[in-house]
Amino acid sequence: MSNTVTLADLIGRLELKAGLRDSDFLTPAEKIDLLNDSLFRVHDMLVGAHQGYYESKETYAVVSGTADYPLPGNFYRPLKVKALYQEREVKLDEYTLEDDGAWEPRYTLPTTDTVTLLYRLVARKLRLRGPDGRAPTSDGTVYLYYARQFERLVNLTD
Repeated sequence: MSNTVTLADLIGRLELKAGLRDSDFLTPAEKIDLLNDSLFRVHDMLVGAHQGYYESKETYAVVSGTADYPLPGNFYRPLKVKALYQEREVKLDEYTLEDDGAWEPRYTLPTTDTVTLLYRLVARKLRLRGPDGRAPTSDGTVYLYYARQFERLVNLTD
């Protein structure tokens, strides 16, 4: 017995359960949209409950003076952002609009060096802020861990 269910199978189940087997109340496109909307909601709940399973990683080569970096094409939700610091990954904090005027390092590493880099997602971009509240002042590597978008079912064999 297979655990695979196609879009055609889901449409058949929807029609059976809703009594729509020989009805034109919903068009085929409306049925597909209804199923995709429901599957998206399940996807959203699963991402929230089991983030590690849905985790993808994007690596950014940070260039001094550059604040904005494009998000991946399949980006849905951020899970965490880390910077490579002395050969280990250090979690970055997100800055808020209230942080715009006040700049304080968020934490100090055991090496006594202070990591002063924050991030924010703005208009399909990852925006980084350095120690002066502007673009980073040194080169480096930043990792964006994120959940992928839900892939809508389109073909009956999907």
